[in-house]
Amino acid sequence: MTIVRSVPLFALALAALASAQIPDARPLPGNRTFTSAAVDAQIEALQPQFIDADLGQLWANCWPSTLDTTVWMYNDTDTFVITGDIQAMWLRDSTNQVLPYMAYVEQDEGLSAMVQNLVRRQTHSVLIDPYANAFQYNGSTPGEHQDDTVVPPMQWAVFEGKYELDSLAAFLKLSYAVYNATGGTASCFDSKWEAAVGVALDTIEAEQAGTLEEGANPTYSFERETTTASDTLAQSGRGASAKRCGLSKCGFRPSDDATTLPFLVPANAMAVVELRHLAEMAAATGRSALAARATDLASSIDDALQLHGVVD
Repeated sequence: MTIVRSVPLFALALAALASAQIPDARPLPGNRTFTSAAVDAQIEALQPQFIDADLGQLWANCWPSTLDTTVWMYNDTDTFVITGDIQAMWLRDSTNQVLPYMAYVEQDEGLSAMVQNLVRRQTHSVLIDPYANAFQYNGSTPGEHQDDTVVPPMQWAVFEGKYELDSLAAFLKLSYAVYNATGGTASCFDSKWEAAVGVALDTIEAEQAGTLEEGANPTYSFERETTTASDTLAQSGRGASAKRCGLSKCGFRPSDDATTLPFLVPANAMAVVELRHLAEMAAATGRSALAARATDLASSIDDALQLHGVVD
């Protein structure tokens, strides 16, 4: 009779780790742009539990990549997270780059400070230009897209002026994530943050206007000299004509490609979610007027989504 003895999964994982083919590709500790003791501890604890050692090594390489390589600048009051291959910060990208670490904020004061300072940086960026999708570290030199013809006009602090509704929603998303991760104690939600939120809501509301309402002076337009049609907007930079319906216009998709039609349904849906999160935050921090405004705007967009964006 053959007796088969069970082998603990942990032992199998250790054996697989010894035969892994994927190398450790993280930068050396001294070359990492940011270090979180909590994140490193989680990697040390979890990686040996992968039965497939290559998969475990791949995860250990990739999960901390934002911290290892893209926290381009961090100090006591500011954090600048580049998108990776370009030394500029996208609102959407920087938000999503740090979201995987929110569960570890309470365990790591440095990580908590870093994400709070990213909220401060995004606050600063929205106040510079709520229509811009990407920003330079500072405005000391012009960026590579300064020749674009944009309303509002390009500034040196702006890397690219493509308006994407999800960029503003990403600012609200990061704020809500940091608020929850810190138990509502974060100091970044100050009067300057509230002013930036007000500007974001002003922008979303302004883009609910129809083309005829705007007349000859649209709140936003974008033209780039290019041979790629999706890299600029038609009709002298205004994009496709729109009629007020409750949805908010969006010139570009999250891919930075121009929208074909003026109302991007997924971006509007994201805005509804994040506006309601904002209302929750505002109510909890005694900002009743802001909570009411965010709730009303979310409802107006949601009503339009149910009417125009849902197909049975």
